[in-house]
Amino acid sequence: MNYSSHFNIHVYDSLIVSKLRGNWSQHDDLSYIASLAEEIDVLQKNSWGILVDMRGWIVPEGYTQPTFKITLDRFNQKVECWIVDNMKQGDFLLPYFQNAPVKPMKFLNPSDAITHIVKAGFDLSISDI
Repeated sequence: MNYSSHFNIHVYDSLIVSKLRGNWSQHDDLSYIASLAEEIDVLQKNSWGILVDMRGWIVPEGYTQPTFKITLDRFNQKVECWIVDNMKQGDFLLPYFQNAPVKPMKFLNPSDAITHIVKAGFDLSISDI
């Protein structure tokens, strides 16, 4: 598990579950991406997926414009779900998925996101998020 005051990352078999919270900073962003890349590196030998809970995540306007270029290796990724406060949340991240094999799906209801994850072949329950 990787943990910061504004994010945590848990791995359940081949599924990454991350929670983003609070007012985000560039330091949080770099720490999160580095931690996420480490977990992906371990999992990508097999099929893997990710669920990101963005409820309560606040990104100041200045941080929605990328100041650095990072590409995560998404080899063998099968699913990406985001639990959001509203359907616009995280839109500034979508350009990073232009060439990705998997596009994120947004859900307002955590149960709907879990249903989608399970249909994709991963095991997760509501208590895991």
